[in-house]
Amino acid sequence: MVNACLRAARLHDVRSQKALHLLVYAHLSREYRGLSSYVVCAMRDALAILKSHRRRLKKHPNAAFPWVRRLFLKVDPSRFHLDPETGGVRLSIGNGSWVAFSVALSDWHRAQLASGKVGQAVLRKDRLVVTLTRPAPRPYVPRAILALDTNEGSLDGALAGADGASLVTVPLGDVRAVQARHFERRRRLAHKKAHDRRVKRRLLGRERVPGSPTA
Repeated sequence: MVNACLRAARLHDVRSQKALHLLVYAHLSREYRGLSSYVVCAMRDALAILKSHRRRLKKHPNAAFPWVRRLFLKVDPSRFHLDPETGGVRLSIGNGSWVAFSVALSDWHRAQLASGKVGQAVLRKDRLVVTLTRPAPRPYVPRAILALDTNEGSLDGALAGADGASLVTVPLGDVRAVQARHFERRRRLAHKKAHDRRVKRRLLGRERVPGSPTA
């Protein structure tokens, strides 16, 4: 079905679902009786493939046309049923026609199926992919706002909440003295070993701050 939609859309330069629907829906519905929902899914997939192909042609003008070479089937939730307890799948293939088979489910699969509503399923040669729809999480509402400003001597900030605002100060101890000491050492070593880059690189590497590049 997808290849038939691709062929028609390529021949008539169709870019919208409405135009493709008028072009191929009647013919495909007669050819695949009772599978009208599958025809609609095939048209959507064909238009998505063509859209990606047109984008690819802008960078690679000689790109091959993306025909579908692997069998797959997209099934709407109304046309299949999955039992999470037994792993049984019941799939509609036409009006009054159903196919039943089983898939292996683990405890993790059953927990995921119980936490959401089963949506669309994609049946391939070696697997069954099921999408789940879950309610959106509640938006996070902050109860306070914290603004920080750091310097060599301390970490200062303001904490604003429903009860009011307060100042926050965290002393950093001897960070300023340590930074000044290593700065003096690096400058003295760089001046003393200016004519020996190998030794200078090794000595300055001992004085560098972790994560910073060596001289």
